[in-house]
Amino acid sequence: MADISSDTIITTQADATEHPKLLRFLGKFLSWVFHPLFIPVYVTLYLLFVHPYLFAGFPTIVKLQRAVSIFFNMTFIPGFAVFLMWQLKLIDSLQLRTSKERIIPYASAIIFYFWGWYAMSRQPDNPEAL
Repeated sequence: MADISSDTIITTQADATEHPKLLRFLGKFLSWVFHPLFIPVYVTLYLLFVHPYLFAGFPTIVKLQRAVSIFFNMTFIPGFAVFLMWQLKLIDSLQLRTSKERIIPYASAIIFYFWGWYAMSRQPDNPEAL
């Protein structure tokens, strides 16, 4: 059996993660576009503007107000909460690399999502889908 020393195998972290710039850009772009914070906004925009019957007869300005409200309550505020946690040193980075760092941001996002759902469900002119 041949003895292979660790000196003969040259593999570094940089070699393993070296990808073309286009692939890195595409990966970063897709990770921003499909970030979980934006999914409620995408679903809301679909329901408001693409679904044929759910918001039929609603003026465009009302639809835009609902979309902005959802964006503010379910994307901006949770994102800002994570930013504040980072500034207050409750988390080490905005990347949330460890599961311990994700606990408080997840809990705050759940609270904001519940708050958004509760506020929207109490408005009498909203369909039940929102």
